[in-house]
Amino acid sequence: MTKPILMVGFNYGKRYESFLPIWAYSVFKSYPDYDVALFSSSSLSDNTRQMLDLVSNIAKGELIVREDYKFGYEGKIDDLTSPHALMSLRWLFYSSLFDNYDTLYIGDIDIFICPEDGGLLEQHLNHAQNLGLPYSNMRRECVEVKLKPERLRDAPLPSSESRGLLGNLLKRSNPQSVHPVPLVHEKTYLKLPRLSGLHFLKTKEWYSAVAPLFDGWHKTILEDENLIRNNEHVLFELARESGLGVPPIDPSQDNYQSVNSHLINWRPLHGIHLGTFRKCRTLSNHDWQMLQSELFREYFKHYLRLKRGDSVLESLLDLADPLVAEVFERCERYYGQIDEDEIIL
Repeated sequence: MTKPILMVGFNYGKRYESFLPIWAYSVFKSYPDYDVALFSSSSLSDNTRQMLDLVSNIAKGELIVREDYKFGYEGKIDDLTSPHALMSLRWLFYSSLFDNYDTLYIGDIDIFICPEDGGLLEQHLNHAQNLGLPYSNMRRECVEVKLKPERLRDAPLPSSESRGLLGNLLKRSNPQSVHPVPLVHEKTYLKLPRLSGLHFLKTKEWYSAVAPLFDGWHKTILEDENLIRNNEHVLFELARESGLGVPPIDPSQDNYQSVNSHLINWRPLHGIHLGTFRKCRTLSNHDWQMLQSELFREYFKHYLRLKRGDSVLESLLDLADPLVAEVFERCERYYGQIDEDEIIL
């Protein structure tokens, strides 16, 4: 018998691997019956393994960890220098582990998952039904990438089995032409459509459609990883090329951070996006509006209740890499104005 949902998180390299156990902890605290799978492209540090042991000891659901994972890629992952080529591998593999689950939620590990009315699974099933698709996601604004003019002149088209970013753009611009005109602006900027990196899917329907495309994308990465300019565009292309289709755009709906899964443009974070508090980032107006919303203040209250009432979270933060621990400290400083009386332990 299959289980309803598997929460899936990914890590590449050492820099932020401490987020893995903290993300799993946040899932188990919010949704105790969910299972969690963590995939890392490298081996984990002793500290991270110790953190995972702490999480496993308090988990009701199953915690599954895969280290040194290759994602079905035949090349050497350590040789990849393009972050988007590396991150795209999460969309381009299938694990037999997934056979045991009706649905997957592929999330970002720098989001501290918090409980919500209706539940994560129920919300996304409702959204997928509203979209008429076997997945729940939204079309984000196009991302602009710059290509050098000589790149457009000299880049060969990929082989027929291969699906590469530049190759797809060249082919789609004029499929009848032997030498299609590339879809570029005067300054050689490409506007690439994309989905979001927070992806809920119905396991059988999604992978039966997209898995046949994996080898072509892997071949593209092997031939020239720099053709992968945005990993969320790869996800968009998988949905489009597979024939599943992509969500429509409704410009009248822009409240995509809400818990209203009836919206077409719905991209819930389901918790605190800790990446917002990285030292290298400056908060945008959008960040300010999001963080000051009642929903996100409730997220932080949930986190603070755990921080003050559960020694496991305190131990996890003590063991975390200083870069990760600092992100939590910056988050706490930002929300420092919340009154003590608002936090009910």
